[in-house]
Amino acid sequence: MMTEASQNVLKLVEESESMLTNQDPFERAKGAYLLSRVVQEAQLTPQSATVLLEFFLSRLDDQISVDYLLQGIQTLLEKNYLSKTDQMSIPSRIFVELNVQTFPQQTRMTVFKIFQLLFEKSLVGLQKLGSDFVHGFISSLDGEKDPRNLMLAFQLVKLIVLHLDFEKYCQDLFEVVFCYFPITFKSSPDDPLGVTPEQLKTLLKDCICATPLFGQYAVPQLLEKLQSDVGTAKRDAMDTLAAAMPVYGGSLFVKDMHSIWENLKSEIVSAITPENERSALLCLGALADNLSKAVVLSNQKGTPLELFLQPVLGECMSAFRDVDLKFSKGCDNILNQVTRSCHPACDIVLKTAYPVLFDLVLNGTPGQRKASLEAIVHILDATAHIYQPSTPNHPFKPLKDKSLELLITTLMQAETSPLKKICADGLFVCLKMDKLLLKSEIDIVLQHLTMLALRDDIYKHSQLLLSRISWDHPQLVLSITIPELFEQLNDRSLDTLVYVSINHLILHQVIQQLVKAYQASKTINILETIATILRERHDYEKREKQLTCLPALVDEIVPHLLETEHVSILSVILQLLMRSSGLEDQRKLWNLVQKKQEYQSLVCFARKELIPTEFINTVQDLDPTVLGKICGSLINKHKDTQFAKQLRQKMSINEGQIVVLSWIAKGLVLLADPYGYELSTELLGWIADPKLGHASAQAVEIILKESPDLVLTKEAFATQRPLYKQKFYNHCLPLLSQGYENAKDSQKQHYLMALSYLLRNISSKTLLTEFPKLFPLLLSALEQPDQKLTLGTLETFAIMLKEQQDLVRDHLRVFITRLLDLIVFEQKRNNARVRAQALDLLGPLSKLNTDPSVKHLVLQKIGQSLDDPKRVVRERAAKARSRWFLVN
Repeated sequence: MMTEASQNVLKLVEESESMLTNQDPFERAKGAYLLSRVVQEAQLTPQSATVLLEFFLSRLDDQISVDYLLQGIQTLLEKNYLSKTDQMSIPSRIFVELNVQTFPQQTRMTVFKIFQLLFEKSLVGLQKLGSDFVHGFISSLDGEKDPRNLMLAFQLVKLIVLHLDFEKYCQDLFEVVFCYFPITFKSSPDDPLGVTPEQLKTLLKDCICATPLFGQYAVPQLLEKLQSDVGTAKRDAMDTLAAAMPVYGGSLFVKDMHSIWENLKSEIVSAITPENERSALLCLGALADNLSKAVVLSNQKGTPLELFLQPVLGECMSAFRDVDLKFSKGCDNILNQVTRSCHPACDIVLKTAYPVLFDLVLNGTPGQRKASLEAIVHILDATAHIYQPSTPNHPFKPLKDKSLELLITTLMQAETSPLKKICADGLFVCLKMDKLLLKSEIDIVLQHLTMLALRDDIYKHSQLLLSRISWDHPQLVLSITIPELFEQLNDRSLDTLVYVSINHLILHQVIQQLVKAYQASKTINILETIATILRERHDYEKREKQLTCLPALVDEIVPHLLETEHVSILSVILQLLMRSSGLEDQRKLWNLVQKKQEYQSLVCFARKELIPTEFINTVQDLDPTVLGKICGSLINKHKDTQFAKQLRQKMSINEGQIVVLSWIAKGLVLLADPYGYELSTELLGWIADPKLGHASAQAVEIILKESPDLVLTKEAFATQRPLYKQKFYNHCLPLLSQGYENAKDSQKQHYLMALSYLLRNISSKTLLTEFPKLFPLLLSALEQPDQKLTLGTLETFAIMLKEQQDLVRDHLRVFITRLLDLIVFEQKRNNARVRAQALDLLGPLSKLNTDPSVKHLVLQKIGQSLDDPKRVVRERAAKARSRWFLVN
């Protein structure tokens, strides 16, 4: 079958001869296109593939057909029809027949794709071609400008450097690549090319850094770019130098190291952007690291690194002596970067700079003391980063005693918070090198940090440090910090306990002690601290995807706290434990609390296997919200529509029962159960009722909004169908719109409130789609006296305007008028939140306005808000007025 198909293809070539040799170029192009399509669809033998390849290659001098011919060659390669010999005939014919850069972008791209396929399928053959292929590739690339083609070309350069002999044309290959440096291409967010400047920059940098052989050509060029006045060009040069140094080797940079330093120094001192400063520091670190590996010449008075760092450290020390110099601000970063670059650089800094800084802390001015101490702490941190504590002959060891004494003495004498923070950071860094410290020294350091957390004005900073220590040294925290915190249980110590107790190795002991402390004192703050610690631990486990350890705390907490009078706080604790537990742990917890009516709501967080739906029949005298949550949760988990119908038949409608019914409807709507929508329709039908309207409107919020306590969420083991909010919205919107149109004026407020709840709890995409027909209703809502409705409507408008301001252009004048009414202080319905939100909306509308009279009115009204009694409103008014002033 394959042979027959191949014969048919060859026959087609013969029959197409008149088309392929036609005087009309467009006819020839059609013939080439036809053959390229046939190759894509047909199955070929190697013999017929060879014939077709030879035909495609022989016609490459026909420019109008070249694109289709190359596509045919690409297909032959992709389908593995060609022998190695045939494959190697392709590049030489392309180089001879085609001046690649004279063809359109798509044709050039096909050439580069063919080259990539050859690397993939016939690397040995390309290696035999060697420099001939390199020379042809350089000619093909020279002059390329399209970003898509450059992406392919830069990838090919890396393959050439990795696999082929390119030394004969090394300089030419470098120059054809480096001419694109720095990348100035800019793409728009909706760029159809799909190529970003960052992608091109990364690939170009990889090319320049691909081989040490490029070093002699690249370094002078990059040094020249370092002096550019264009910030991005300078940053790209620094980034490329940093990446190239390990490849080129430090010896290549020895003669230019001081000029590189001068350029980097100016960028660190007076950087155009923080990104440029960061690039300069990284380049400086790379230079120090690679100079440490450079060859030392016999006539040099020191290693290249020592010769480089001598002026660097000298200038930095001069700057610390005169802290008013602009350069002094960057010296700390310079020392930090150099210290962490490599072991030899770290040793030199500790030997040369550290003693000078130490002396300035002891004998300098207040400004010198602070700057020098901060630099010492950063040097120690860099030392801890680059040296393992167990390293033999650790360079910090001889400095340990002096450093600890300096930090503790300065801390005890410090009168300002910034200086105390630096000392605290220094002590924390010393603990990173704990294997170099004696047990007594570790105890002293931790005691000082604990005291700072309890009694000092930098307690928040100290608490964060203790939190980090609790993960690295839990036993130290348990033996030193925890006893100190429990010795004086106050707000500060309880707050600190939250920070240090998230580690499970500390958590159990802290919870045990807090429970005992609460039993002794019945202090509500202690119970709140237990709840906070458990919540923080739960969030940590969820964030880090770790197995929970909270169920193990049930026996340590629940039996001892059930009789507490602080029921609401214990309920939060029980909910956290229930949500974190498997079925058996939940059963143990439920057995402990089920006889306590005040904790019946725990059912909402139980797995469905634990509590049957019939449990609802046993509960009594519960708040409607609690009862509704229990009913909705159990019906949802058991998917028990029939039970929901039985409950509805027993209910007599009042405000409380509407709340219960709303939660039942929510449980069913989450399941996309038809009866849930039936109940929703019934609930909306009571909006027109004077007594039930408010509760019925709130049913929309209950159903759509996620409950703060996570009832009927996946966290509470409820079932949620995809797009349930969208489906509920589509069900309710027509009912609310029709109800509003038919309602009396006295009833419309509740319809608008329900609509507001509906819109605030759906996606902004849906909101924008429905905006044109909803706009009149939303404007009406802004005229209603209910502040909650007004604020909700303003929040809805804020979502719309953030996504697409032009939506209000057709109604701009009336919308602005409504907003101006809402910023007036004298009107009782305009509370501070309403006034501030209305002013926030007015500001961006300045861009849409073209009516001078509207501008004058807005500025006049906003001017009155500058005297508003609330500061937040005055601030928003000032911002809004500035935006309207700036519009011509």
